[in-house]
Amino acid sequence: MKIKENYQFLDMEFAGILVPVGEERRKRNRVITMNDESACLIKALREDRSIDELTEIMMQEYDVDLDTVKRDIREILKKMDAMDLLAG
Repeated sequence: MKIKENYQFLDMEFAGILVPVGEERRKRNRVITMNDESACLIKALREDRSIDELTEIMMQEYDVDLDTVKRDIREILKKMDAMDLLAG
């Protein structure tokens, strides 16, 4: 899975902003702000990634246990999917 192409990601120090561009901008007239964990996933999802790959990336970035990382990834991806941000 990966993030849809019609979003531009702006990386902030402890957060991120996802800005719709092109046709998506007409459908969504707002930016999406996110915390550091979500921003980390968005950066990783610029390329097609598996859940296992996302887990590895998050484990390298944050000092938390595997179960917490997996739970957080599932929750964040569920929100992204509900917002129609994911391709494939």
